[in-house]
Amino acid sequence: MAIAGLGSGFFMLIVSFMLRPVGQDTGWLNIEFVDMTNFGPRSYTLPHDEVGRLAELERYRILDTPEEHVFNQITQLTSRVFDAPIALISLIAARRQWFKAKVGLTVCETPRDVAFCTYTILGEEVLVVPDATLDPRFCDNPLVTGPPDIRFYAGTPLIAPSGHKLGTLCVIDTKPRKQFDSKDERTLRDLSALVIDQFDLRRAGGERRDQEALLIKQNEELESQRAELQLALDQEKELTSLQRQFVSMVTHELRTPLAVIDGNAHRILRLSDHVTSDKARNAVTTIRRSVGRLVELMESVLSASRLEAGAVKFDPELCDPAPVIVETIGSYIELHPDREIAVDIERLPKDVTMDVKLMRQVFSNLIANAIKYSPEGGKITVRGEVDAGDTVVFSFADEGVGIPKDELSQLFQRFFRATTSAGIAGSGIGLHMVKSMVEMHGGDITVTSEAGQGSVFSVRLPLRQPDLASAEGAAVSA
Repeated sequence: MAIAGLGSGFFMLIVSFMLRPVGQDTGWLNIEFVDMTNFGPRSYTLPHDEVGRLAELERYRILDTPEEHVFNQITQLTSRVFDAPIALISLIAARRQWFKAKVGLTVCETPRDVAFCTYTILGEEVLVVPDATLDPRFCDNPLVTGPPDIRFYAGTPLIAPSGHKLGTLCVIDTKPRKQFDSKDERTLRDLSALVIDQFDLRRAGGERRDQEALLIKQNEELESQRAELQLALDQEKELTSLQRQFVSMVTHELRTPLAVIDGNAHRILRLSDHVTSDKARNAVTTIRRSVGRLVELMESVLSASRLEAGAVKFDPELCDPAPVIVETIGSYIELHPDREIAVDIERLPKDVTMDVKLMRQVFSNLIANAIKYSPEGGKITVRGEVDAGDTVVFSFADEGVGIPKDELSQLFQRFFRATTSAGIAGSGIGLHMVKSMVEMHGGDITVTSEAGQGSVFSVRLPLRQPDLASAEGAAVSA
């Protein structure tokens, strides 16, 4: 695939006049002042993996970063080894080549269409150009016909572990060279391997710092959530026997995820210089699950308290329910890859009247329960469709522990937990809250289940709330 490059005559102007946010290379909006007087557009071939290559380069987060001593040392060494006046670590971005380190040049980048390295990344071998004035690919290149007067070029691709070629390590001379043998090529490749090793070390260090920052932020959020939960519990003055049991259960439920979070956080911080990205990622995923459990518990307690006090505002609006379901379920899919979660909502209507905030809590509670009470590898199915013309139905089916038939009538009572839930974390207030929120919509929730056979929870809502339907009719008649 070939692409027409920007006019190469603006080479010296682009360094001063291209306006681009620092670190951004792939955006489409560039303001350029181009002198096309002497040179027309140049075309070049793109690597077959160009999209993936640019994405991998972006993941290294190295473009437009300050100079670093280790890379300067490598280019200086390369220059001395080959007795070359110019040596470069060049990264090939979407429209330019940018120099992470350089010897013998003052500019930081050039347009991609005049870069010799654009050709080097098309293969895996060292590209050697003995005399650029005799090579049809480069004889009319402005970097050959004008400063820096390139004659000799030898470059080897910088190949990431993924196989993508990020750029090159190259040497340049202003005089032709007749000899650059296989020993020289091996030496240049060995030096390029040092560059990639340093790129990978730099990337791993950045990922570790990101993970440590995420841990600190999550711990701060956790402390804030714990304080809010404690405040909500302190405001309960006259507790019934069931409420006292509930407080005891919440205390236990808090300790377990807090212990998990604290243990994983200490492990990462203690081994921060040696921990691998995979181990850190696994620890962060465990922490996120524990934080999610605490958030779920806190939101259940606060929502139940507000419902009991009549402080929950019902604010329905006409909306598309599909994005609400996808957004709510998405985070659970990410945190629970061991569950098979199928979503079938193509038959949902685009316009349903509901309180988005309340229904998001309903969907979140039901999918969380389906995951919690299902075994690893168990299938969970979420469906949405119209029933009987004026009713929309959302169903959540799992293959979990199920509920004994003689307990189904008590399932939506506050603090009730089925006997099959023994040993599984839970507060006993979630389904009571869900039922209240569904009934605020004029809808209902039902469950079909059998112990050991899984459960299906079905939420039915009217397509339109009476008040909004009347208002819409009045607007039309007016």
